[in-house]
Parts: sequence; structure tokens; C-alpha cells
Amino acid sequence: MSADARAPRWVEDAIFYQVFPDRFARSERVKKLGRLEAWDAPPSAHGFKGGDLLGLRERLDWIVELGANALYLNPIFPSAANHRYHTTDFFHVDPALGGDRAFRELLDACHARNVRVIIDGVFNHVGRGFFAFHDVLENGRDSRFLDWFSLERVPVDAYGPEAPTYATWAGHASLPKLRLDQPEVAEYVFEVAEHWARFGIDGWRFDTPEQVVTPGFWQELRARVKAVNPELYLVGEIWTDPRDWISPRGPFDAVLGYWFGGRTLAFAAQNHLDLEVCRAIDYPLKQPLDGRGYAAFLEALLASTDSATNRAQLHLDSSHDTPRLVTLASADFDSVALTRLLAFTFVGAPCVFYGDEVGLAGGHDPGGRVAFPWEHPERWDRRALDLHRALGGLRRRSEALRRGEYATLAASEDVIAFSRATTSEQLVVMVNAGTREHDLDFPGRKLDAQLFCHGSAELARTDRVRLGPRSGAVFRVVG
Repeated sequence: MSADARAPRWVEDAIFYQVFPDRFARSERVKKLGRLEAWDAPPSAHGFKGGDLLGLRERLDWIVELGANALYLNPIFPSAANHRYHTTDFFHVDPALGGDRAFRELLDACHARNVRVIIDGVFNHVGRGFFAFHDVLENGRDSRFLDWFSLERVPVDAYGPEAPTYATWAGHASLPKLRLDQPEVAEYVFEVAEHWARFGIDGWRFDTPEQVVTPGFWQELRARVKAVNPELYLVGEIWTDPRDWISPRGPFDAVLGYWFGGRTLAFAAQNHLDLEVCRAIDYPLKQPLDGRGYAAFLEALLASTDSATNRAQLHLDSSHDTPRLVTLASADFDSVALTRLLAFTFVGAPCVFYGDEVGLAGGHDPGGRVAFPWEHPERWDRRALDLHRALGGLRRRSEALRRGEYATLAASEDVIAFSRATTSEQLVVMVNAGTREHDLDFPGRKLDAQLFCHGSAELARTDRVRLGPRSGAVFRVVG
């Protein structure tokens, strides 16, 4: 990798908030066409609820009050799917979301508040309405774009009952795969990525990058967009071991940290993990993880790359692709609180999926993609809201949590404790995921102010903390 291998420094200060645009907020300034599902009705697989980018822009104060200063947006390009992974045009924003002008307004409003914006790039596959595939459907062997797709036969039947006769994502006829080994196709994607970099986005989240096997593709894309803006943040959707994907060895600055989030949930939730809900997804671990195993995992994760790259990782424990955190944890609030405490105090940027801060529940797709209940604050879990605001404020105020070095201080069956330290600040983070009280000793350290507590934690003396069951705390060290 070249000198641009470093991740942008702004990510070290980031708290991400992920938005699924159709489900976050509607604005009266965006005209609605066609039939929409009721906002409060359970989400369906194919129905639209009509959320848009101006609705998001009008709710920016809410997001900033959580402490978040970066948005991660699910796809915003035109599509016949509510999740918009069936892209039909990469050079424009979906008119149903307000179009290019709404995105311009949102981006400018975010930047005025020092909020960064990364968007979803789905370049492995497209929708059947994508211009080149539509041309193949209409013109058959005379199409200009036959080489853009892997076709078994022409004409193509994209809607029949038989299995698709062209390469697709996961066998879905609605998602033809692009042939990124074709120079013209690769160049098209590079130009898309450059276009939005010039438009002013702050980064890309790349969907299913491991399915793109064309040698050098991601490296070339990186070089092209970093030439436009060296501070652009590039994140790959990798659910497993991230080491081969992140700089300095790999093409991305970061990965979505399911590898971290799934193991954090397995430790924090313990026997509250809903194994039936977890069965159909690759994470978290299908059995609880004790404190010793969790500490060993964290140390190995951090040892796999350099400190600056570790600080740039994007950690999440639930998203649009998983059941909601509260559902994964069997609605146990202690599990949610301890999971999020660890995410907000570990090395790397935490991410909150919209609605987690008010305790939204939901199972597998489409269940987790519920609409934000703006008009029903009585449904909000105020404990969750207070938790996220407290953790967001703590991380924003603490240089040690954003840039500090990590060191394990204690690990046992139920407990993990670690420090985050810079030359000017040292904090101790501790979590007891078990059901009995523990006394934790920190010889040589004088603990002072308690900066955060979930459950119970009290100083027995200046270097000893009595930590209650299912509890977590952050203390400042003064000596």
C-alpha cells in the first residue's frame, strides 16, 4: 500500500449513527407518490414507509444530542426495494428520498454541525432495473452491455419461475452481478465512487466486498477516491476475521466490526443471549463467552494491526442485517447496557443503529427494520435513551476513550477490566457480566471520580472497586 494507507484521523473522534432511510423520518417537503405502508405498522419485506433524507435532515439535532457526529446511511440510490440494495442508477439519489437536492441539503447541514456522512456502495450486484441490465432484457443479443453480466443464455428471462440463467447475488434473480473483471464495468464503478467523493461525502461502506474477486479492484478504487479526498473513510462489510482487509495490508481503512460486536454481545449477555434468534446469523457466538476468553480475543484483535488502524475501526453489534440488539439479548436491559458500555469504551468508533437508543425491538429481516416511533414517545425506553446519551457524552469528553492505549487489567469468568490511557488521562473500565458481586483490585492506581455506572460500583478503597452483579463502570485514575 502507498502512503495513503493511513486511516483518516477524524474517525478516532467519531460516534456513528446508522440510518435506514425509508424507516427513519418523513418530511412534508418530499412529495410522496404511490401507496405507502402505515408508519406504525409492522414492516413488510417489500413495502415502503416513505422515510426520506429531508426527514433525516430535520432530525439532526436528535442525533447530535446522542453524541453522534457521523452518519452511516444505507443505500440512497434509486431502487425498487425499500432497502435500496437493488440499485438502478448510481449517479443520482432516489427521488423518493428527495433526490440529489435533498442529499445536498443534508450533507451541507451535517457538515455545518461537524457531522460526517458515509454512504453505502453496493457494487457487486445491481437491480434488474439497472440501465445496462434493462438494455440486455430489451435488446437481447443486440444489447451493448452483454459483457457487463455473466449470462448463460440470451434472451434473458429475469422474471420466470426457473432459476436465473445469469450470475446473481445469493441466487436472487432480482440481483444480477456485475462483471467487475471487465475494464469498462470497473471503470464505471470507479467513476461512480469518484463522483460522490467530489460531491462531498466523507466515506464509503462497501457491501459484500469478499464477493468481488477481480485482482486489484479494491486497491484501484481506493487509489482513485483517495486521490479525490485523502480523508475519505473506506469501510468493508466483513463479518469475520478482518486482518486481510484493512490497511496497511488490505484495501480498506476499516471493517464493520461484527467480529468485535458479536463477541462483546456473547460476553455481556451471557445466558440472556437468544440462541434461537441467533441461529440463522453468523454472529454472535452461539454460546456465552467468559471474561478470560473475551479479554484474549480483544488482545489478539488489537495485536493484528497497528494502533492507528485499530482506532479507525467501526464497531457494531446490530444493524439492518441482524435482529435488533434488545431482541438478540432477550429484552434484558443489563445485557444491552453492558454491550454498549464496552463498545463505547473500546478502541475504535462505536455505531448505534437508529432506534436502539429508544429500545426498538425486532427480529430478522424485515422485523428489525421498523419505523422510528417519533409520534409515540410513550413507547420509548427512557433507560436506553439515557444510557446512549450518557455514553455518547462520556466518549466525546474523553480523549483516553478516543485515542488512548488499551491494557487488560483483570479477567475472570465473569469480569473484564481494562485501562484506556493517554499522557494526560487514564480511565479504568470494568464490567461484571455475572450474577454475583466482585471486588476488583487495581494496585498502583488511585481511582477518583466515577464517570459512568450501570448497576452498582463503589470504591472500597482508592485502589479497590466493589462491582455489583450485571454491572459496569468507568473510573478516572489520578495516580
